[in-house]
Amino acid sequence: MEAAKDFKNIPDIRWETFYKFDYETGKGPKELMDLDGKLVKVPGYIVPLTENAAMIKEFILVPDSLPCVHVPPPSNLIANVVLRNALPADEVSNPSWVIGIFKIEKTEHQYGGSSFSIDAIGLEDFDFEDYDENY
Repeated sequence: MEAAKDFKNIPDIRWETFYKFDYETGKGPKELMDLDGKLVKVPGYIVPLTENAAMIKEFILVPDSLPCVHVPPPSNLIANVVLRNALPADEVSNPSWVIGIFKIEKTEHQYGGSSFSIDAIGLEDFDFEDYDENY
């Protein structure tokens, strides 16, 4: 994956920053607003939105393993993700880093909405033990 070469240099967005975004007014912390349209990495859990169980192309990314499409978190804790290239489901780990172009924009799908989207160029395995305590 092309992003893996510079993986450490890509800014990450923490869920505590997403939480500070007011999805009703569209206002959020400067550090989040400044990343709109930029290449970022976001750790989280993948909830597939496609009916094709063998391949994953579109999913929502959430901060923990509890939410599901039946009981989603608030829209400021959901990122709608579309992979540029679908991946076989058995190659996708949960949790994962999603690497792609981040946009602050409302998106709607059959299970609700999100305040953010990511045009994903790829995924990387994510390990909570390697992530610092400020997650």
